[in-house]
Amino acid sequence: MKLKVACVQINPKIGNVEANIKKVQQMLSKLQGVDIVMLPEFAITGYNFPDRKALEPYLELTTSGRSTQLAKEILTKHECFTLIGYPEKDKERDYNIYNSAVLTAPNGSVLYNYRKTFLYDTDVAFGCQENPDKEFTPLRLVLDKEYYLNKQPNKEYPAVTTNFGICMDLNPYQFTAPFNKFEMSLACFANKATLILCPMAWLSSKSPSISESGDKTHQSEMYEQKFFSHNNVPAYNLEAMSRDNYSNQLVEQHELQDKPFVPQNPDYSTINYWILRFFPFLNHPNNQLAKYYKSVTVVACNRVGIESDVLYGGSSAIFQFSDSPGNYEIDNRNPSVVVRGCLGQGEEGVLMREIDIDVSASS
Repeated sequence: MKLKVACVQINPKIGNVEANIKKVQQMLSKLQGVDIVMLPEFAITGYNFPDRKALEPYLELTTSGRSTQLAKEILTKHECFTLIGYPEKDKERDYNIYNSAVLTAPNGSVLYNYRKTFLYDTDVAFGCQENPDKEFTPLRLVLDKEYYLNKQPNKEYPAVTTNFGICMDLNPYQFTAPFNKFEMSLACFANKATLILCPMAWLSSKSPSISESGDKTHQSEMYEQKFFSHNNVPAYNLEAMSRDNYSNQLVEQHELQDKPFVPQNPDYSTINYWILRFFPFLNHPNNQLAKYYKSVTVVACNRVGIESDVLYGGSSAIFQFSDSPGNYEIDNRNPSVVVRGCLGQGEEGVLMREIDIDVSASS
């Protein structure tokens, strides 16, 4: 089943909700025929809130929040699925708050609300709760638009087993679990998922917040003034590149440590780390899991920009694992994974690819 998936990589200014929404709408206005639109974690609110009091004005109820309203505004033009990360306030659970992502159908109905399972330090700081469901429960998702807009009687509509994860979910739990436990990706594998959607607010490897040396304030101001204080024209990456082009560019982390921050260049070490965190899907001599699929598609939609001393890494990517023979590599050099496209580490833009989703594995 072929679908056009679009990642909107933005630099949302913290608290400037309507301005962020306007930017999203402008960036999407040039797209045609898109089937799924993905936006990052806390897409229209910004993310690095210091505490609950600061976040409180931006908390949303799932069905009536501004993020869900934006999704419905997007579908009036595109008739598409929309997945958007937002700060959820749950009135059913004593107004607990969650780091969530809401999925809406082409007819505007809310199909699913995923809550982040593994929390990052920022989530803890503003009082976020972990997802009560620790199992990474999947959704059986019908991806045919006709099913929602003009369902035909007596017609069968195949469902795709779809999993969701938000940023830190990809990592070992609290960074204390064994690195090779692969909690999220093993759950996706056990679920027999063939589509995995991940909104992100993933840090850059050059973020001052994780730097062990230098003046973090000065570093942050430098990034803001040099790269993010101008209204740059969004990048549109709509054309597929050959595997060879990406293979030549996606290099190991140690080769990038001293490279300068160039907004238009993806952070290849980040993309390869994401691939590694889905190790159960790689064909590798140390992975004896029997493959159930022809392909598994992962969409990682990240943000860019800087908030306080936190620099985000962009590099939104769409990559696919296959049942092709692999080798000993644990990144893009393994033939059983192909990066279909990615964006720069500091550029706002849209990444769109037509992807062949494996339906047979879900039937």
